[in-house]
Amino acid sequence: MPTTLTRWPIAKAALDAIREHPQVGGGVLVAPVFPGDNAQPETIWLDEITTTLEYPGSMGPDRKPRDEFSTLPFIIRVKNNADYDATRDRLEELLSAVEDVFASLVVSIFDKVPGLLEIDAADPVSDAQDTAEGAIGFARIELVCHSRLT
Repeated sequence: MPTTLTRWPIAKAALDAIREHPQVGGGVLVAPVFPGDNAQPETIWLDEITTTLEYPGSMGPDRKPRDEFSTLPFIIRVKNNADYDATRDRLEELLSAVEDVFASLVVSIFDKVPGLLEIDAADPVSDAQDTAEGAIGFARIELVCHSRLT
């Protein structure tokens, strides 16, 4: 079992897989944090990770195992398209690509991250709006993970 938190290897694997997806391609900025002023019209980033540690009951003198529960939220932003419908379509296309990546990752990540017990993608949430500067859309999808550490 691993002795360090597993959220970072999972986050790196997810970001790398998103970058390599053909629908994402070279025109989408994929960042490990919100890129601020460097954000592109189409950007995917990893938002703030939340983690809790629980110590399941064990009354021995040995080191107690820890359960790590992490939520890795990914944000997708699309703007500067011709109109609302084009923005919404592109947002759904990128969201679909990220869902495909997560579906593959959920199956393949167990070999790469020791101690990982469960990983699942939560249902995504998305919305688009017309603004004075044009249409803009956001989506959020989360990876929810459970690992056992020693």
